[in-house]
Amino acid sequence: MTCLDELGAAERRRRLRGDGLLLRTGPFVYRLRTDQPAIDDHLGVLYGRHPVAGPEDFVDFDVAVERVWRPKGGWQLAFSSNGERPFALMPVAHANPLLEWAMNWCVASQVKHHVLIHAAVLERGGRALVMPAPPGSGKSTLCAALMLSGWRLLTDELALLTMEPEPRLLPLGRGVSLKNRSIDLIRGFSPRAVFTQVTHDTVKGSIAHLQPLPEHVARLDEPATPAWVVFPQFAAEASTVITPLPRPATLLDLMGQSFNAEQLGLPAFQALTAMLARSTCHHARYGSLAAALQAIASITQEEFGLA
Repeated sequence: MTCLDELGAAERRRRLRGDGLLLRTGPFVYRLRTDQPAIDDHLGVLYGRHPVAGPEDFVDFDVAVERVWRPKGGWQLAFSSNGERPFALMPVAHANPLLEWAMNWCVASQVKHHVLIHAAVLERGGRALVMPAPPGSGKSTLCAALMLSGWRLLTDELALLTMEPEPRLLPLGRGVSLKNRSIDLIRGFSPRAVFTQVTHDTVKGSIAHLQPLPEHVARLDEPATPAWVVFPQFAAEASTVITPLPRPATLLDLMGQSFNAEQLGLPAFQALTAMLARSTCHHARYGSLAAALQAIASITQEEFGLA
């Protein structure tokens, strides 16, 4: 299957401004349309090794990010999907994060055949590390560092858990969203860290996306078996504290972090229960990125270094 890099910049631009660019990320195909040059470049950096789907492939989500004129606001950006606009208009300068938020929204609002959890997932030796956490916990920074330290990235934001015949975690293979100080922290962490252009003054501050490693994108069809659930919590200069968690309490927390478990009902409950039956559960509090990596190494009993 052709990857986006092989398509070439001119053809990518033509499709984005025409009937749409069909991009595969994990099990999903997006039809992407835009008139924004910044998104052209963003896609080239972040999704260059991702497969381009063909006209015979089923399209899961339709995403358009295009300019609209408002007499009192000038040119602004609108995200539309299947003729609807679920987001408020945004500044033209925020095109790249708007695209990523739109792609997340499609999965979080429309996928009903997998359990969706707000969590990062990485894999090593076929076993998956699931890291659910609220915003501000340091989850994405730790996820990026682990990806650059020998762990395979499955997802930074949206964990996809199959419900049958057994719980497996599916790769999405998209980039890692980093904010503010984390961008420079990870930029200096490894020479393999490649970022999209930084977007400033968003509702979340300055945002850039870290490119997934090409060898990880090449394994989009390889799921992983759950093995560890870790709730990370960064607190500046805090001592490292690793606390084992009981599975019943972890189940309740995961239900709370899920986008669709309540809608899916018993099958989701059974899938999450089966996942936890295969996993150890911990809360990890730490005061630096180095301490976080040491905590994960301790929990998983895995030795790793820079990829």
